Amino acid sequence: MKPLDMLGRVTTLLVKRDVPYLVDGEFASGVWGGFESGASASVIIDESNGLTAGDLGADLSAEAEVDCPEESWDGLTSRWIRIRQSRRAFVVNLHALCHDDAHEVVRFARRVTVKAGGYEIAVPTAEDVILKHLRWEKLDNFGFMRHEATLRNVIHFQAATLDLSYVRSWCDKQGTRQFFEELLQGRTARVSAL
Repeated sequence: MKPLDMLGRVTTLLVKRDVPYLVDGEFASGVWGGFESGASASVIIDESNGLTAGDLGADLSAEAEVDCPEESWDGLTSRWIRIRQSRRAFVVNLHALCHDDAHEVVRFARRVTVKAGGYEIAVPTAEDVILKHLRWEKLDNFGFMRHEATLRNVIHFQAATLDLSYVRSWCDKQGTRQFFEELLQGRTARVSAL
């Protein structure tokens, strides 16, 4: 089973179970930044109907190992469920939507559907991918710049359609406006221009 098929099975199951979701992380960045996603996908789910790791395990038992740690690994969301293909390294991480985070709630509500490999998959908008990566950079105190290349790619490929007033509004709220403007103008010194 290919990674996209694994992700497609998970999202199809979520739709079947009437669980609102969005696929985030490398997959969403790749959709808007023009590159293929890597070895994992993060899926944000609204747990209001009680989805459990056991439910997923029953439906995906032949293709996946399921575990359910109690701790978050990213600092922005809470409980998560990891789904791993038995014979491959591809991992799908299901994170619970954090209803206490204003941008996460808005981002979730603004999700759009894209077609990928025969599947319809809900992803955050390009603007919200940018805002999430800017937020990660701020959490890193703008020191590592791990997300700068992704930010540059998304801005480059989506420049003509970005809702800049929306991005700037949230940048002002999360304290990332200066860095965003530098990226937009191609003035950051840490990574060469595209």
